[in-house]
Amino acid sequence: MTRSAADPALLSAIRVFLLEYLPTVRRRDDDTITSYRYSINLFLEFLNESYGIHLSTVKTSDFSQKNIVSFVEWLQITRNNSAPTINHRLSDIKNFCKFFMKNDILSAIELQLIQEIEPVVDTRTPKFVWLSVEQVKLVIDSVSNTRNSTRDRFFLSLLYESGGRIDEILSLKVRDLVPASHDKASVHFFGKGNKHRITPLSNLLWEQAQEYFKKCHQKRNGDSFLFYVLRDGEMNKMSSDNAQRILNYCEKRVKMMDPSLPHLHPHLFRRTRAMHLYEEGISLPMISEWLGHAQLETTQIYAKLSGLMKEKVLDAMQEKNNIIFQDESNKNYVDDNDMLRHICGLA
Repeated sequence: MTRSAADPALLSAIRVFLLEYLPTVRRRDDDTITSYRYSINLFLEFLNESYGIHLSTVKTSDFSQKNIVSFVEWLQITRNNSAPTINHRLSDIKNFCKFFMKNDILSAIELQLIQEIEPVVDTRTPKFVWLSVEQVKLVIDSVSNTRNSTRDRFFLSLLYESGGRIDEILSLKVRDLVPASHDKASVHFFGKGNKHRITPLSNLLWEQAQEYFKKCHQKRNGDSFLFYVLRDGEMNKMSSDNAQRILNYCEKRVKMMDPSLPHLHPHLFRRTRAMHLYEEGISLPMISEWLGHAQLETTQIYAKLSGLMKEKVLDAMQEKNNIIFQDESNKNYVDDNDMLRHICGLA
């Protein structure tokens, strides 16, 4: 039986969700929006592969508990996705359906049925790994022979010392690095939900920042992205793919010296920083505050106190920072569906 054309309200809602609601209302970063777009496209691919439903014929009724359960099974069996990946896609689709319900496209009853879908149980044995101090140094030193060594060294150093999330690091502007007393500085993060936190940086990191500014930010435009790539002479925000390419290069070089090095990815540096702080005897609440996990509904006195505490912690870590960050320069180390995807913001 031939299906009729898609519901215009449904297609319009997809477009508004991806191009207006997420970036403007929810203030989600580019990586988060990309994740939602990919999850929705995957669900549409599943509908096409399983039922012959195209974007041009998709209906609101296709976003049902039955279809989403089958989608989860498809991810597991056909695509061989891991439990965390499947649950991430499921969460995206659930949130997308919640937006549908808010806009009177999906009924509250159907949304309730969708929300009842349980995540996939991860039966794998978790392996919690982090880098040693020596491994962090090897990774940072491995960029010494690259064309962008000043940028890459500072990027990796900041990624480690600040413990910031990769999207936080890549979203930093030049103005977010603020000088402080005693040749130190602080970095201002705007994390999940646009929550603001300040993390102190050591004098060694500030020295690296000054070197990086001289080479890559001569004009010191505060509105420029701290880490950028040039496209047609324009400074564009460095992507997570660019960041991973830096890490892949470092991993390849360091593994020639240390085969035990785990696979490098941005979150590993955040986890490593947390473990190094913990090994120094820093309390879990303090680490949570450092990484931006703590609630920010605190008094100004508490905020000032936690800032002073962070600086004391940083001083205690100075010896390890000296090992990691000191420079050793002598070390070698169209069809209609395609058009619809563009209109809906899916491409």
